[in-house]
This record gives sequence, structure tokens and C-alpha cells, in this order.
Amino acid sequence: MSVRLTLEDVRVELGGNEILHGISLDVAPGEFVTLLGPSGSGKTTTLNVIAGLTGTCGGHVRFDGQPVEKRPPHDRDIGLVFQSYALFPHMTVGDNVGFPLRTRGVSKSRRREIAKRMLELVHLPDMIDRTVRSLSGGQQQRVALARALAPEPSVLLLDEPMAALDKQLRETMQIEIKRIQAEVGVTTIAVTHDQTEALTMSDRVAIMRDGNVEQLDAPEVLYRKPATLFAAQFLGEANLLPVSDGRLHGFDAAVGARAGTAIVRPEELTLGARAHADAPRLRAQVRTTSFQGTRYRVECVHDVLGELVASIPPDVAPAAVAPGSEIEIACAVPAAVHVLADVDAAAAAAASAPAASRLAAA
Repeated sequence: MSVRLTLEDVRVELGGNEILHGISLDVAPGEFVTLLGPSGSGKTTTLNVIAGLTGTCGGHVRFDGQPVEKRPPHDRDIGLVFQSYALFPHMTVGDNVGFPLRTRGVSKSRRREIAKRMLELVHLPDMIDRTVRSLSGGQQQRVALARALAPEPSVLLLDEPMAALDKQLRETMQIEIKRIQAEVGVTTIAVTHDQTEALTMSDRVAIMRDGNVEQLDAPEVLYRKPATLFAAQFLGEANLLPVSDGRLHGFDAAVGARAGTAIVRPEELTLGARAHADAPRLRAQVRTTSFQGTRYRVECVHDVLGELVASIPPDVAPAAVAPGSEIEIACAVPAAVHVLADVDAAAAAAASAPAASRLAAA
């Protein structure tokens, strides 16, 4: 049975330093929320607080309104999938899945019955008598997930669950984990530094920074309407362009705010020849071009705005975006561009020099 998970002004001190500065979250029953942020942002500490592995110095952790911060991990009704999976190599797959039930005194026959059902859920129906050592990384991850779900926990916690997988398998498992979570309906908190993983799996994403939640929203809202410069930069790429007197600098186009910093994603910039006739344009020189299968990622330089990043359709002739060439860049629907109206100019300048900023997730 899923529960509502609530963190209320949770604070954590480690070694005399405050690691979490009053974290508050409200996660609905059955919701999938991912904590996303760079190293040191507090996301793993937050997960460990929910699990009972890290104590707090203030605030509350509640399951369906009941405080659990004083309960030990084994008394919190949670399932936990570690980054390393933490499977027992000397046990069969079935015994691994049934292990949490064994500690609860469930009979051997019942454990095997539940293990079979869990392995069917994770699409490993014929693996119950296999050894863990014979499994691939993706199969081991599924077994770890089946083991965490076997006791029917109220909360499922995923600690960097796909960090050990290669890119292709990681993308497949993102879809699989979301399918399994939706089918089971368990309240789920995941930790990752992978932006695509967070966007793919989650109902909502909490971007964390320096022990605080910077923004908590649906993936689409976070990407299209970030609340802060950090959120805009951390989630994907962003061209940060100044706005004054209701006009977008460089393109001299009307936007929906009088002043501030416009968040222009690379896909909102394209070649002038491919844009609507009324789209505002500017000329820039190509610095680098990268073919990435679904697009050309083009870095170019404008004499006023500095560096810009545009996402160009892959069917364009390579010569049209060759390094050193001068191209015409158009901004699609500038009136719909998201503007952070109250951004401090000095902070914006420090965060974005040159104009296109990219903060790699650590």
C-alpha cells in the first residue's frame, strides 16, 4: 500500500556542517519523484534520511502523516535499490528476491511463490533458479528491483539505480522502471545526476542545490519554465539572453516581460532559411558543429550576445553549418520565450558568460 511521503523542514548536520537546510517535500501516494542535482547538492542525504540511514537534527519525515524519523530502517516499510544492487552472489535469483520475506518469517514455499510473481513483473520469469553471477548488469538490476518490491513496501527508494549500466541499456531500463512502478503503484523516490533519466521516469523532479530544493515541478514545467537561473542551466542547455524594454536583445523581438533574462533553448533557434518569414533573425559565425544523429548541435558567436547554441535538423547540408561559416539564426516564436523577470543582472552575468550556458551534472 502506497503512502503520502512528507518531509517538513528537514535539517541534517554531518561533521559540524549543515548538509540539508530545511528540505520540504510532499509526495503523493503512488507518485514517482526524482531528486536531481550535482554532487554535494544533498540528494543522496535526503534519500538516506527517508530510509532511516541518516539522522536529522530538525524537521519531520512523515508517512501518511505519521512521523517516522525516530524509527529504524527495518521499521519503515521501505524497499531500497542500491547503486551496486547489493545482491548475494552465493544465492540463487529466487533466494535473493525472497530474502526480505525470509527475515519476516515467511515460509519457503510462499517466498518462492512471491519471487516467481516478482520476477514475472520485471520480465525475468525463467530466472528463479539461476545464479546471480550468470546474470547481465541489466538482469541484476531487475532482480534488485524485484527484491525491493517483494515485501510490498509503502515507499520504494532508488539510489542511482542505473549508474552501472551502459547508455543503451540505461535508456531501456528507464522505461522499464517507470512501467513497473506504475503497475505496482508504489510511492517512489529516486536519486540521479542524469537529467534524461530524471525526465523520463518521473512524475515530478526536484532540482537540488547546496542542501536546498531549487525547484520541484513536472519535467515539462522544469524544462520550459525554470524558476531560477540554476534550474535553467542545470536541466539541458540554455541560451541566456538579456531582455529590456520588452525586447529580446540581438533579435530585437517582443517578449512577454519588460526586463530580465530570457531562457532560449537550442531547439528554439534554427537556420533563417527554415524559419517562418516573420521570425526575427541575426547573423553569427559558426564555431563548432557536432552531428548527434537527431540534430546538428551548432555553437556560434554573435558580436553582441557572444556564444549561442542552436539545434539544427539533421537533414541540413553539412556545408551549411560548417565551422567558420556565417549563418543566419532565427528565433522561433520569441513572444513565447520564458523570461526570468526578476533575475539580478549581476547574477545573470556571472552565470552566463558567454550567453549560452551549460552546467554539467556532476
